[in-house]
Amino acid sequence: MNKPAFLLSAMILASGCSGAPAKSPAPANAPAAMPTAHRSTPKPSAAFIEPQYDYIDRIRLSGNILSAPQLKVMGLAVVPFGTEANAIGMEKQKGGVQFQIALESCSENGCIVESGDVTKIIVARSGIADAFPLAFIEPGWRRQGLSAISDRGWLAVPVSTLDNTREIWIIDDRFRLRKRISHKITNPSLFRWRGEDLFMVFQGPDEKMLAKRVDIDAGRLVSASPIEPWWPSCPGQSASQYSAGWEGENPLGFGGRLVMPVWRRGESRPTGLELPESIRPMTSQGLASPVKIAFDCDGRICIISALGEDIWCQRFSPEGKLLAASPITGSIAGDAKGIQIDRRGRFFYLETILNSAEPEKIHLIRLE
Repeated sequence: MNKPAFLLSAMILASGCSGAPAKSPAPANAPAAMPTAHRSTPKPSAAFIEPQYDYIDRIRLSGNILSAPQLKVMGLAVVPFGTEANAIGMEKQKGGVQFQIALESCSENGCIVESGDVTKIIVARSGIADAFPLAFIEPGWRRQGLSAISDRGWLAVPVSTLDNTREIWIIDDRFRLRKRISHKITNPSLFRWRGEDLFMVFQGPDEKMLAKRVDIDAGRLVSASPIEPWWPSCPGQSASQYSAGWEGENPLGFGGRLVMPVWRRGESRPTGLELPESIRPMTSQGLASPVKIAFDCDGRICIISALGEDIWCQRFSPEGKLLAASPITGSIAGDAKGIQIDRRGRFFYLETILNSAEPEKIHLIRLE
């Protein structure tokens, strides 16, 4: 399946159960609404120069990871291995087996699981994962880009044919096709639901990240600001919600960055989110660095930090005080960048369950 260059799919060796993600270049520029300077990862010996912003305010993170409460672990669903529509296929190799799996999107209703098969879509909600082949709707179509699941369980699935005809299929929670929307955007894209609104995020000609809102009723794409897809959908909440935008999911990570620009609705200047070394988890290889930052509907700051195979999930108050932190101790399928965060500040990831050093099944895990 053609995927955006800025996202990763995981290739897992069952003998070690460690992800070996492909290295992909990130977009050179951020959205126009989120100006950014140099953001490549510096060499360890190089002095890092913090990009200069005219920050309207500052939020400084603080807390002791060792004394903070841990997040609660919950198993939600099982994804089997095999040849069925809801199963992950494996390829036997010398020294183990190889398979591809990652989380594409999560919501309060479940998660979409990437299996490497462009002819079907797998959804893990509760119990056993469910799935359907695209051919049930119409033969000849394949997935193109990253799908998304809404809080009520509706799917937005980008598809294409071999002659590059492109559509967005809107599928309800019972796998019934509700709408087909054609478009001419050729770059691989991802989708994000924000309540009942659906947004497409894609690279423009100059490699900037752009966005369109999908008008489902009218069956067309309309203009949207680049930051609009990233606001969490929070009914009854204040309009002063922060968002890290595309920057919060920059797949190169944040390297030595000490301050991250975050954006509040209605303000033209960013707030500086300070990331001091004191809040970075210490691992066997050194200090972990943030790889994903998101805000939930309560304004809490959710951070995924990683170094090598050591991964931590952290949650901070809106004022920046550490509320909870937990390491991921199981055999994660994929890497830290595949961990998803929903609007309630919960973390989702896939864990491989082994039987005699061979993968037996995949568990969808939630930290809350």
